Amino acid sequence: METKELLELAWGLIANAYEGDWDKAPESTGWKKAAERWRDEYHKPSANAPCENFSHQEQQDIISGATTPADVIAEREKDGGKE
Repeated sequence: METKELLELAWGLIANAYEGDWDKAPESTGWKKAAERWRDEYHKPSANAPCENFSHQEQQDIISGATTPADVIAEREKDGGKE
């Protein structure tokens, strides 16, 4: 596997921890802060991947294949541009 593929695989595992709801992680473990730091430092999304313009839930839905970035944007436009 190439480095990019390994980073994407790692991101998929991290993003889906605690069923995709990082707020479920116990604060005492520092896990959420470490995961956010890893994401910010190492996860470099491609043009087709989720980015900071999407909410955490939208990112989870995109990563899981439940939706696409284009579908999220279309839905926002349908709802009057609300994020």
